Amino acid sequence: MPKPVDDASHVLVLGATGSFGAAAALELLSRGVPVRLFIRDLELARRRFGNRANATYLTGDTADDAALLGAMRDCRAVVVALPFTHESRPAELARLAALVAKLPARPADAPPTHIVAPVPFPDADSVSTNPSLTSAATDARMRLTLVSIGPLFGPTVRHWIIDSLCRAALDWKTLRFPGDLNAPSTWTYAPDAARLLTDFVITTPVLSPNTGSVLLLHVPHITGSQQAFLTQLATAAIRLTTPSGAPNGVHDEPRVASLSTLARRIAGTLDRRAASALAEFHRLSCPAADASSLQHPLIKSVGDPQRLDPQSTPLEVALRMTITSYRQSLRR
Repeated sequence: MPKPVDDASHVLVLGATGSFGAAAALELLSRGVPVRLFIRDLELARRRFGNRANATYLTGDTADDAALLGAMRDCRAVVVALPFTHESRPAELARLAALVAKLPARPADAPPTHIVAPVPFPDADSVSTNPSLTSAATDARMRLTLVSIGPLFGPTVRHWIIDSLCRAALDWKTLRFPGDLNAPSTWTYAPDAARLLTDFVITTPVLSPNTGSVLLLHVPHITGSQQAFLTQLATAAIRLTTPSGAPNGVHDEPRVASLSTLARRIAGTLDRRAASALAEFHRLSCPAADASSLQHPLIKSVGDPQRLDPQSTPLEVALRMTITSYRQSLRR
């Protein structure tokens, strides 16, 4: 595990109550890092993170530049876990980089503030080479680190698609997946991605350049097909709820099927947000390019010899944690 830096300044987390933001915040807090949680719903945040000594709650709107500047002051890093669309992401990240450029200079012995943000892997290469984004990072003399991830699962993930899969698995029903079941699995376990992000943040002085740059980190995805992953999810649910196996009358093998085009259209007709979410999930889970190159962690940065090698959580453990967390959320 990377050695923590001797820097007591805060890490700001934007979107801390979301699926990835919560995972990142929990990992940072568990390492003893002082964390500022910039949130809209204070009650929800307190329920999730409690009264930790190293957590500071700030309420505000991320569209408010003045509020963000105040929250960013004296921070070593800003974790951006906001629900950007793939069209708006480069411009929004460039806006945040421009805000960093307006911050007072940090002490000479402290690393410059840098931004770390998760990016869906189909967009990772195009975003990391986006001219406006690289220009903004250069102008701010900061490092912008993009963490390439696939569709998330894990204890903090509350998304209606993954929720529906967990619910079906716990009820021993057919798991309906809105994508190609034969496609390579691109799922990312949120705590593993958060661990890589935190490893990177706490080694900032080692990795931080003197001039602005954009860095791309790939988080390893779950190997195998979508069908294999979802079958294991269903199996984990059966083992968790009935250690001796499925109850009488329930099929012995978990069933997984594609969500039909008609079902997706009906959902989209009933709810525009559902249509957008389904389209995005379908895009992430049916990659046109070969995903094999994303199976290994790597850092793409010319002249940067550092390499982070995250230890992936065993899949059975990750699935059990996910299912357990989902069951607990239903009881609240």
